[in-house]
Amino acid sequence: MLKRIVCFLLGLFMFGANAAELVTVRYIHELLEHNYGVYVPVNDTLTDTDLDTPANMEYLLYIVDLANEFIRGTPTAYSSTVYATDDAADTVATIQAFDTLLEEVEVLDHEYPFEITVSGGNFSFTMSAQGEFYIDWGDGSEEQIITKSDTNNTTYSHSFSGEGPYSVRFGGLATDYNDDVTTAAISFYDNSTISTIQGNLSIIFPTLPDGKNPRFYQSFAEMSVTGAIPANLFIDLVGAPVENMFYRTFYGSSGFRGAIPESLFGTMTGAPAPGMFYETFRGVTQLTGSVPVKLFSSITGAPAENMFYGTFYGCSKMRGEIPSGLFAGISGAPAPGMFDQTFANCSKISSIGEGVFGNLSGDAQNNMFYRTFYGNKKMTGYSPKINGKYLYEIWPSATTAQVGGMFGSCNKISDYRSMPSAWR
Repeated sequence: MLKRIVCFLLGLFMFGANAAELVTVRYIHELLEHNYGVYVPVNDTLTDTDLDTPANMEYLLYIVDLANEFIRGTPTAYSSTVYATDDAADTVATIQAFDTLLEEVEVLDHEYPFEITVSGGNFSFTMSAQGEFYIDWGDGSEEQIITKSDTNNTTYSHSFSGEGPYSVRFGGLATDYNDDVTTAAISFYDNSTISTIQGNLSIIFPTLPDGKNPRFYQSFAEMSVTGAIPANLFIDLVGAPVENMFYRTFYGSSGFRGAIPESLFGTMTGAPAPGMFYETFRGVTQLTGSVPVKLFSSITGAPAENMFYGTFYGCSKMRGEIPSGLFAGISGAPAPGMFDQTFANCSKISSIGEGVFGNLSGDAQNNMFYRTFYGNKKMTGYSPKINGKYLYEIWPSATTAQVGGMFGSCNKISDYRSMPSAWR
């Protein structure tokens, strides 16, 4: 099957070069993001000139391999076949490669950029955003148009007459958000009828022109969803986080699998907010791969209370090293609960990268590192440092209430026995 597909792709190039424009490196990435909802970051070392260089078939298939890793958690190997050549790719070949070789992804509909699969019966969700929204229920019924002139949290329902599945598609644009810190712009919390989600929710619920951001408070928590977390789900969000922005967004939805997309949370460029990633992925036990190095890279500023409380707690299939510099942009005085249980019981984590924490200094606070890495018995190497000092050297008098069990059960760490007992 692969041979037939790739031969067809090469045939399109070889016999249709006059009909299809040659494509650049930039084009391949932009088409993948905007038409298929999958973001594969460009190598940081590439210049604008490099990005505008014509791409060959080897590069095209290499990007397909990376995209499949984002979607499924494991890469494919099309770029290692004899069909990955130096022949230039063209627009037709690129589209056909994406359509045929990407795993479990569909072309994005920009009128309806977000889609869920529903089993049928009585379906409901809540929405608090102001704006105009529309829903195609996928059962032949008339499109529902919702015009909300306020940000009150409202429940919307639909009854399906037959057995599904139904593809329910969402469109529209929010113009304001509820200010309550426990209210989501949209939420499908604990909805057992939804089996999959895909697309870009941040097209509908974007960062507003004045910089105001939505909350996705428990939006996909306690659900029976299966499949990957869509790579572009929140990719268009920018600016500063708001309190509880991704509070328990995927909490307890163990069917989500594969790697966490590196640009899942868009480009948040501002100071941390309280509870912004509070238990975001807690209990999502089928997540695989390592934590993306740039997942929080553009968040800079002083710590906030409970900002990464239990973010990855119990993600027992995530593996690899916690990447260097993951929280490097965060500096200043500690805040209560800032890294409380952040990676607790992530039992396949192998090590902690150099400089994972930013330039923290100041008086210790309650629960600031409480059980941060607790239960990660396979971790080796050394515990993290800040400016060349181990954390327990910076805060030698820290109490159990402040750092209790930060490295509890991590007895394979090389400096484990050197730590004061409170840290163990």
